[in-house]
Amino acid sequence: MFVLGIAVLALVLYTVRDRIPSPSVSAQRPYSAPNGHKVVPLGNGPGRFEVLDTPGAMGRGYFCAAARYAEAVLRAETRDHVRVIAELGPSQTQDNRRAVGFELVPAAEVADSETTNISAPRIDQTGESRSIVVSRQFCA
Repeated sequence: MFVLGIAVLALVLYTVRDRIPSPSVSAQRPYSAPNGHKVVPLGNGPGRFEVLDTPGAMGRGYFCAAARYAEAVLRAETRDHVRVIAELGPSQTQDNRRAVGFELVPAAEVADSETTNISAPRIDQTGESRSIVVSRQFCA
């Protein structure tokens, strides 16, 4: 009987796992990317978020954190893109912090000219975009 109860519980948890929010993300605590950046959702639409500045951070670090957040929290696919919507500047969510605003763009909405760009990303230019798979390579 005990084994049957465990099996039923496991099945229920497996079935609802996609509906359970990530434990590392809440309104109070930002998502912590593996590279040390914190990521906070923006209230101005689904798939919009900002990556908070860390000392010495470069464009690659921001895109790495954006990709990891998009995958872990927003369930992004590898062909989807993260696009800069707000250049590095004052954070929209945290006092006395700087951040870069991003949005998740589904692969079907990405222009052909954006699909093969693997150069170092810029965080001082809105519209700069990289795929999730390319952005994850910046984490290494």
